[in-house]
Amino acid sequence: MALDPHPSSRCATFCGLLIFVTLVHACDRADRPATPAPSATPQAAEPGTKLTLIVPGAESWAPDQAFIRLADPHDGLSAAVRLVGLSGLEPLCVPAEMSDATASHLRVVPLSNECWALGVADLRGDQVLRAPVLLNPDGEVRLVAEGLEEELLCLHVAKDAEVFPHLLISPRHVWVFLGSVEPALTLAGPDVAGFCLREEGGFPYVALVTGAIGHEFVEVARYLWEPYEFAFTGPAKDALPDPPGGKFELDLPNSPRLIPMGGEIPDPKPLPEPPRMRGDDLAAAPGSFKGGDTGWCRTGMRSTVPAGADAPARRG
Repeated sequence: MALDPHPSSRCATFCGLLIFVTLVHACDRADRPATPAPSATPQAAEPGTKLTLIVPGAESWAPDQAFIRLADPHDGLSAAVRLVGLSGLEPLCVPAEMSDATASHLRVVPLSNECWALGVADLRGDQVLRAPVLLNPDGEVRLVAEGLEEELLCLHVAKDAEVFPHLLISPRHVWVFLGSVEPALTLAGPDVAGFCLREEGGFPYVALVTGAIGHEFVEVARYLWEPYEFAFTGPAKDALPDPPGGKFELDLPNSPRLIPMGGEIPDPKPLPEPPRMRGDDLAAAPGSFKGGDTGWCRTGMRSTVPAGADAPARRG
């Protein structure tokens, strides 16, 4: 079962692809080795290619048997691939025909005692998986995104999930793992901006960046995680630098983990006018607007002048 990724038009999706290619470089702070990064879409094995990284007999494991083997350094990958095969789904990270070259790029990591993730290893380190799928004890395999967004999706495994949670990030969406995957932030537009994970002073945060292809990306907004609120704080709307100019805006109904802070504040809505009192309402009001012994004045406040006391003399 996949969460709704709110796919945009083909043009917007193509822009998202361009964003992702450069976001990897803009957000990556680690030195990269000379070898190219593995693709998030593994190539199918050629006919006759042997697959030795999947242990013999794994094709007969039941879902519960496969799940308990995920933590095993020797059987973990085979168990994850078996669970995907039982699900009937076709995620990008597990093609129908696999080879050892394809399987060697796959990694299995725990997100909790009840959830594991399978995805393509990333050169940024063991804490990043590309095109991930989630595996549950009941054998359920969950695709968080579909189509091109699945290939652009990165799982960032937190060092301490109680301080900063596991995140799944694509250029237009941020999902947070809080026992289960939940939508957190959604970008309404424009397509020249995108989310990525950055770090400053050892503290990670979600950044919204923009820029022209071939130039360094500019950070235009930060979204900081508040562990006691289980939400991000950051702007819902603000201006973009020129170029490209214009404004970015988050889709608030689909950003349930956002506490808007900073940026452009929307105009306050006018307060409704108080209802006017009718004649029969006046008659039913406490006391009387003509005075009397009740001591109520027109404002509804009790008079400080005792009943029967002389009124203060008028000036002039």
